[in-house]
Amino acid sequence: MSQRFNIYLVEDDHWYGQILKHHLEMNPDYVIELYKSGKELLNQMYKKPDLICMDFGLPDITGDKLLKEIKARNKQVPVIVISGQ
Repeated sequence: MSQRFNIYLVEDDHWYGQILKHHLEMNPDYVIELYKSGKELLNQMYKKPDLICMDFGLPDITGDKLLKEIKARNKQVPVIVISGQ
């Protein structure tokens, strides 16, 4: 039995978030949690995700501030930053 890999996806564009979630869920070992804002993500950091994939342009917090806050809470978590720019 394989171990589950928890990925937190932060994307405010509903359509794009659903596409990313769908593709990542094709791997049965991945558990994807989709959040629409940086605040939602930060409220769930206590669950200790294995990986975070975050949009740089969120409406409630800039990408650099969110990345800094993520690393303040968990220095070890890998973060992938995506942007539509």
